[in-house]
Amino acid sequence: MRGIKHVILAWFIGALWHRKDVQASPLAAQSDAKIAIQCVREIRDFCLMAQYRSHTLQTTWYVTQYLPQLHECMHVFSEFQPSEADREEAAKAAKDLAEGHTQQATTH
Repeated sequence: MRGIKHVILAWFIGALWHRKDVQASPLAAQSDAKIAIQCVREIRDFCLMAQYRSHTLQTTWYVTQYLPQLHECMHVFSEFQPSEADREEAAKAAKDLAEGHTQQATTH
């Protein structure tokens, strides 16, 4: 699990920097990209520390540092938060899918 967290960060950075808007708009998009990378890095670091079975004062300090830093940079993802209509549509699709599986199970 620890290794996958590093792979996710590397993949995220690569995918983000290959977006055309980041390459075309050097200042605004790259600034947001850097904030997004920092946010993913904070999530990764928090998860790495939080999974320890026991904590020392130092690991507790790290965790308490990562959370506020994470919350400071999360705004960069706010445009991707689902609207209420998106949530309702997803709930309906999940319900339809579940009903479809139920109907298939009763016919077999």
